[in-house]
Amino acid sequence: VSSAFSYSPEIRATVDGGLVSFAGAQPMISEGRVLVPVRGIFEHMNAVVEWDATQQVVTAHRGADKITLPLNSMSATVNGREVTLNSPARLSMGRTMVPLRFLSESLGASVEWIEGTRTVEISTTAVVVPPIVDGYTTRRVELGTVIPFVLNDKLSSDNSRVGDLFTARID
Repeated sequence: VSSAFSYSPEIRATVDGGLVSFAGAQPMISEGRVLVPVRGIFEHMNAVVEWDATQQVVTAHRGADKITLPLNSMSATVNGREVTLNSPARLSMGRTMVPLRFLSESLGASVEWIEGTRTVEISTTAVVVPPIVDGYTTRRVELGTVIPFVLNDKLSSDNSRVGDLFTARID
């Protein structure tokens, strides 16, 4: 074990309040960053994870989202856009370990570190502020506010998944 790593079985992670359990490798801290096994978090966020041993690349799919993480690289690809990582993905105990914040935020979740309990809380129900687009106004509203709207797209449990994008009109 390199001195840059400290294994921290006491670090816990939750997704929407549910405790994430990790098979094999446990969360670790590397240069002040929490690294976790990629499969543990992504699967709790309803993503499908694939490992390409030949290319040494992890790919995760959820709805229209696609995240590609090459092992030992300081960059990843999120929906075709290159993103710089704070710490590279790496192998530990046969598991691909990745920076927890990148992992969660790449799928639109918010991440909060609770020092007192050494817990990383991931929320997939965070309010996402869209980018500002000419001709549109962005407003923040209180969590739990109900906003009536008319869908421009058809949504159905038969063909829609969590994370799919849609358009709507608010009068």
